[in-house]
Amino acid sequence: MPKLATLCGIIRLSQLPKAAMAPPMMNPQSEIGMVRRIPALVTLLCVLYFAVVSVVCTVKYLNFGYDDFDLAVHSQSVWKICRGDFDSSILGIPFLGNHMALILFLVAPLYFLFPSPLLLLSLQTAVLAAGAWAVFMIARDEISEKWGLAFAAAYLIYPPLFLMNLYEFHPVALASTFLMFAWLCYRRKRFAPFLAMLLLAMLCQENISLIAASFGVYAWLKGRRNQWAWAPLILGTAFFIIEAGLVMPRLNQRVQFYRLYAHLGSSLHEIAQTIILHPFRTACLMLNPERLQFFNLLLAPLGYLSLLSPLSMIPAAPVFLQRLLSARATESAIIYHYQAEFIPFVFAAAILGLKRILGYRSAGAAKALATGLLAVFPPLSLLMTLLIVPRLVPHSKRVPEAIDLQRRIVRSIPPERSVVATFEFLAPLSNRHRLYSLHHIYTGRYTLSTVPYPLPGDADVVLINTDDYLTFHTRAFYGPDHYLRLQKLLQGTGWKIAAWLDPFLAFERTPGMAEAAPCLVSLVEQPPAFRGRITQKEDVPVVLRGFSLGAPDSGNIAEMVLFWEKKADDAPEFTALCVLSGKHGTVYSGHLAPGSRIWPPQSWPCGRIVADRHRIRLKIVPADNDEMEMKMDAEPLF
Repeated sequence: MPKLATLCGIIRLSQLPKAAMAPPMMNPQSEIGMVRRIPALVTLLCVLYFAVVSVVCTVKYLNFGYDDFDLAVHSQSVWKICRGDFDSSILGIPFLGNHMALILFLVAPLYFLFPSPLLLLSLQTAVLAAGAWAVFMIARDEISEKWGLAFAAAYLIYPPLFLMNLYEFHPVALASTFLMFAWLCYRRKRFAPFLAMLLLAMLCQENISLIAASFGVYAWLKGRRNQWAWAPLILGTAFFIIEAGLVMPRLNQRVQFYRLYAHLGSSLHEIAQTIILHPFRTACLMLNPERLQFFNLLLAPLGYLSLLSPLSMIPAAPVFLQRLLSARATESAIIYHYQAEFIPFVFAAAILGLKRILGYRSAGAAKALATGLLAVFPPLSLLMTLLIVPRLVPHSKRVPEAIDLQRRIVRSIPPERSVVATFEFLAPLSNRHRLYSLHHIYTGRYTLSTVPYPLPGDADVVLINTDDYLTFHTRAFYGPDHYLRLQKLLQGTGWKIAAWLDPFLAFERTPGMAEAAPCLVSLVEQPPAFRGRITQKEDVPVVLRGFSLGAPDSGNIAEMVLFWEKKADDAPEFTALCVLSGKHGTVYSGHLAPGSRIWPPQSWPCGRIVADRHRIRLKIVPADNDEMEMKMDAEPLF
């Protein structure tokens, strides 16, 4: 009987349609198509990222939007490597004494063929875009191809990555992608490529060696107590000792990086002692609101999934400690580059965190939760990025004539001439041996140093943007007596004004000329009569007593003289917010620096009338008989 029942069952099954007997499955052709389409989509996203960010970086560069000196420092360093010279005139030390960016030697052949800072910006963008492929392959290996695509897309709109890409050029940014591929090789147990990626990352900056060493600690904790643990630990430790302990101190006797930790002690021994003996004080410093916000901005774009795999972030622990203990506020702000070392491990931890969620018994609910997190948080983060980006691009208040003037100035300076300049001029002028950052002269000190900065005796050209925020603001390098150093720089004969349109001034020294540098302020007995009125706040320490407007040239550029009277000895330096109106509309509106930062209000005598000259572009040309109104406000630098 059992045999008969089995036979009847077989007969009934044989009568069913073949489709009912076969398990449900995808069409092989459509499955192959999906396999091909997803990597193609990842590639397309990388290309789109590269295209968009490259355009933004190019526009920013061409419009003098790089207003720090990092891009200039690295482009000059690579340019000098091509010529066998390793001194950075901008830093005042050999560039390897600032950071051990040995990767620049590998970049130098490309720079020799395409000698432009735009090459560095494009290279940085390409390498960071390639990191999406590492993210995709990690997520594909751990979860699935579709989730790999989702994480690759989240990576390319990740605010810390996008903003780092737009802010200057930094070799450590390249390390972010190399570390991502190192993680991929670690998970795939491919030891030789793993070490190669770690080595490339270590060539980007000296502190990456600590990450390599910590990778060995992570491997040991995860049970790989063989070459995976000891090779990166020994290699990373040796690199760090050689670079940070031996080479950099010999090359750098001026920039004092330990000043970033001076609040913990005056030496490495005292700093370590404070950390160990005063854990509560150290914890309060590390967990203040600014630092916590930094971590929030790193983790939130991925829906805090990284918190589900905290051990995956162990390799970045030494740099986390470095950033948390630093007194430099920029190290906990994502608009700079200090997040480069964390990005690979934040993504690796997020992928493993999602894998853990999807492994729960309630698979449907887990998948819905994960999908919701990645559908909400990355787009919101992208929106936040788009709101921040305007801070990193040229200011809208710059008129086209001013940009054109800057371009003409840069093109007109021969490469053999020595230049002192405010920040935004540095990158376009970086392919020269003698280029100096004006902020060093202005402060009289090297950056992060108490060592006096000597005036360059070979300066041929001085370029000043009086509206340079990083130089002329108390949150950066401003000081009430720093103008004296600018006056000293322009002492002697042979100086003339080569170009002038507020807020830009270009001084050029011509050998053989007997004239001293022209002074743009002078004392007068009383202001000339003028038609119009002045609106200004009462009880201000510097009062506008009158103004005059010269005849404009063919480009509507005119000289305007402001006649000031200082009422108090302690009158601060300020930026004047001017709106000049006529019968037919606004004649001029803009920011002016009284005394052009070289002869500021604190250098004027009290009770005297000071004539302060400026060259401005008029919006409309007033009629001769117009009665104009000047609305004047002040924005203190304090």
